Amino acid sequence: ADRGPLAEDLLLIVGMNAWRRLGGITTANRRLASSVPSAAGAAAGARRRRVRAWPLALALSGGVATYVWSDEGAQRSIVFWSRMFPIYAHYRATEFLVSRWSPEEQDEAYSKLHRRYSHTVRDLVLQLKGFYTKLAQVCSTRDEFIPKEYMEWCKDMQDQVPPEMTPAQTRALVEQELGRPLSDVFVEWEDVPLGAASIGQVHRARLRDGRRVVVKVMYPDIERRFRADIKTVLDFCELAQPQHVPAFREIERQFLTEFDYQAEAKNLAEVRENLRSTW
Repeated sequence: ADRGPLAEDLLLIVGMNAWRRLGGITTANRRLASSVPSAAGAAAGARRRRVRAWPLALALSGGVATYVWSDEGAQRSIVFWSRMFPIYAHYRATEFLVSRWSPEEQDEAYSKLHRRYSHTVRDLVLQLKGFYTKLAQVCSTRDEFIPKEYMEWCKDMQDQVPPEMTPAQTRALVEQELGRPLSDVFVEWEDVPLGAASIGQVHRARLRDGRRVVVKVMYPDIERRFRADIKTVLDFCELAQPQHVPAFREIERQFLTEFDYQAEAKNLAEVRENLRSTW
């Protein structure tokens, strides 16, 4: 069967873990063998211990595999690292190679990297969505923040994010939250979203009393995904740009306030009242 890149990455990690564990056991066995008088007896004992170690290593590796397959955050982290780490390594290698070049030559070398990898990163953002979409939106607010090759598609994330849910999924989720059929609350409901963002999408609708409204629908389990993705990106930031970690943690605290739609509605109502007296 075709396992796909995610399965191959997982099998590689599990295999490496098993290899490390067995290698550590074998090293310990060699040290133990050198401390006993009988080389033959020690060798036989070491072989027996290695045989016993195989089931343990396989069980541990199987446990890791089961955890990764059952945890969406771990799967998303594997996808992120498998795509981003080679790109990071290429940038770091280039940084070392061009250190003695002229500024113009350095700019050209980095431009080649930007052109090569910008669409790869864009495709990763569109694949993982969620927090990665939010990061792209934040980066798009400052033209000098990232190279122009990345900025071109980051700006598209401001108002061209594809929705995550189908019309049927959206209707089912809204009915589940309301505890009643959609037709009991709305006389009109637009299946095509007015817009989509990192944690939800918005639909136009009309209530049974005639009022026109917009309904924000949060993606299922998005907060848990957000938290897992933030941890992944923080780990990457600590490796690639540790000087930005404190600022990133502050951004994390701000992002995690966006999941309370009721608090957001109260804030919007307060803003409306404050503006009404002025206008």
